[in-house]
Amino acid sequence: MTIKELRESKGLSQGKFADSIGIGRTAIVGYEKGKFKWNMKKRTVLAALFLLFTLFAFDCAAQAETSENALKEGLAWYYGTETGTADFDKAEAAFRDATDAGIADAWYYLGRVAYQRGDNKAAAAFFETGAEQGSELARFNLGILYENGEGVDTDYEKAMALFQEAVDHGCVEANCGLGDLYQNGGGVEADNARALQYFLLAAESDNPEWAPYAFLSIHQIYTSESAEGELDGEQDGRWNAKGLEGETALARAGHPKARFYLGYLYYEGMNVEQDYATAQSWFLEAAELGDARSMYFLGYMYSKGLGVEADQEKSAQWYLKSAEAGYITSMYTIGRRYELGNGVEQNIETAIEWYQKAAEAGNKKAADRLAELTGN
Repeated sequence: MTIKELRESKGLSQGKFADSIGIGRTAIVGYEKGKFKWNMKKRTVLAALFLLFTLFAFDCAAQAETSENALKEGLAWYYGTETGTADFDKAEAAFRDATDAGIADAWYYLGRVAYQRGDNKAAAAFFETGAEQGSELARFNLGILYENGEGVDTDYEKAMALFQEAVDHGCVEANCGLGDLYQNGGGVEADNARALQYFLLAAESDNPEWAPYAFLSIHQIYTSESAEGELDGEQDGRWNAKGLEGETALARAGHPKARFYLGYLYYEGMNVEQDYATAQSWFLEAAELGDARSMYFLGYMYSKGLGVEADQEKSAQWYLKSAEAGYITSMYTIGRRYELGNGVEQNIETAIEWYQKAAEAGNKKAADRLAELTGN
């Protein structure tokens, strides 16, 4: 068997292959320096040991890469990032493969799929298993179910303990749970100032669901009548909503992520009434500040006519800007536009260039199109 055949049999990328060889070589060199003097017989022994160590490293690397790919595939189907449409059945299948490979967070996503389907008891079971496996996102979401009495009996004390444990283990998003309990008086005395502290911490997360929730909660606290006079001395100038109007308060305060997240809230209808026109307005402001994600959403909204009149040329322009700003999904999408001549003049060479960039960044659909067009 050739080295290339060995690598391909393990399903390894060239990078993972090189890492595996390095692990084997490092192990043998260390053993050689500590135990052996050079002679031909011992060189033969070392060669055999090198092969064994390398094969072991191959297996470890192959398993890790397979696990990572299963989780990425599940996330792509769950969020619909590749197709624009979520598919929970395909997401569940991929997440189950990831759990079989020992990825604890895959249990969390299985719980989210069950929750989206309305099966709260199954969601609680998945979250509990994930928490036992070490997933802090699963622990956090199990706390949410106990807070709201969904699939389990309401238990604020247990919810508080789960939130705090998740935070202690580095789950920034779980600060949302603590903030909720103090904002709403769940098992504790309502305390807006303390709730605000937790939401400010959660707002620094990159989680696409909980960071927007934290932003909205901060805005609600600052614009609520109960906050008047309560937050003096506690206010951070970035978040002070006094003197600003309605939902614009948070983004106008200048937080770098706020404009995109407000747009996303209205786009998805998360804790607000879905409003594509308002979402488009916030995405536009964020895009003008260089936010590549917002550029992608603008491209998609112009493509589908969501909140704006459908315009394939404008759609392609935004996809191109987003791709140039480094957003991987847009690299594939603009490649597809150039391949088909949709909103741009057809240019197969330019399509291949964008597919190449997207494929190098890990986009499987781009790699497939690249192989189809180039024959490689």
